[in-house]
Amino acid sequence: MYEAVAEHRLWADEFTINLEKKWFRAFIACDALSVSTDEILNDYIQRYESTPVSYRFVAFKYIAGRACQVYREIVCLSKHGFADGAFARWRTLYELAVITLFINEYGDDVAKSYHDAKDSDCGYHDWAKNASCFAKRKKKNSHITFADIEKNTPLNREPWTKQHKLSHKIVHAAPQGTFSRIGSHHSEERILTGVSDYGLNIPLNNAAISFAQICVTFLNLDVSFQNITGIIAITNWIQIVEKEVYQCAYEIFGNEYKQAYEETKNLDFLTSE
Repeated sequence: MYEAVAEHRLWADEFTINLEKKWFRAFIACDALSVSTDEILNDYIQRYESTPVSYRFVAFKYIAGRACQVYREIVCLSKHGFADGAFARWRTLYELAVITLFINEYGDDVAKSYHDAKDSDCGYHDWAKNASCFAKRKKKNSHITFADIEKNTPLNREPWTKQHKLSHKIVHAAPQGTFSRIGSHHSEERILTGVSDYGLNIPLNNAAISFAQICVTFLNLDVSFQNITGIIAITNWIQIVEKEVYQCAYEIFGNEYKQAYEETKNLDFLTSE
C-alpha cells in the first residue's frame, strides 16, 4: 500500500509541475495581484493605525483581510487542478464583495450593525435591517436574505447571477454540480475523481474581479493620491490576469477559448496621468 501511495504522490507532483507549465503566466499574474494588493492595503491601514476611523473602515479592513485569504485559497486550489473547489470558494469572495458594496452604499450605521453582529448565531443578514432601502418593508419582522442585499447594491448583477447560482450547485449536492462540473471537459466521458487542467479560467478570472471590487471599495474611503495610485494598479492587474488566463486557456484548449482570448486584446490600461 505504501508503494501505491508513493507512486500516486509522484504522479500528483508530476501533474502539478505540468499544470504550472501550462498555466504559468496566469498563475504569476494572479500571484502578482495578491502581492501588490497586500502591499497597497498594508500601507493604507498603517497610515491610519493611530487615528480614529469609521465603522466602514473597520468593517472593510476585516473583510479585505478575509478576501485576501480566500483569494489565495482559490489560486492555490487552481494551481493543484481543483477548478470546482476554487469555484466553490469564489462564492464566498463574491458574497463578500456584495456585502462590501452594500455597506459602502448605506453608510456607517450599517457598518456598525455588521460589526456588532459578529457574535450573533443568526443565519440571516438581519444586521442590514437599518439600511434605508429596507425602511419601507411591509413585514418588519421578516428576515433579510443575501438576495435582498444583492438587489440593493450598485453592482451590475447581470453577468454574475448565473455564476453565483452555479456556485451554489457546486457547493451543494445538486445534480448540476454532480454531472456538469467545472473541471470536467465535456467532450470526455470519464468521471472526474480528482485533479484536472480544465476550467481554471472561470474561478481565476472571477476571483480577481471580486477580490478587486472589495479592495477598491475599501481604498475609495480615502481619495488620496496614494489610494488612487493603488486603485489604478489593482485595476490594471485585473486586466493582466484576464489577458493571461484566457491566453493560457486558448493555447491549451484551442478554439474553445478563441473568442474570449480575442476580446482580452482590446483591454486598456489606466495611468495616473
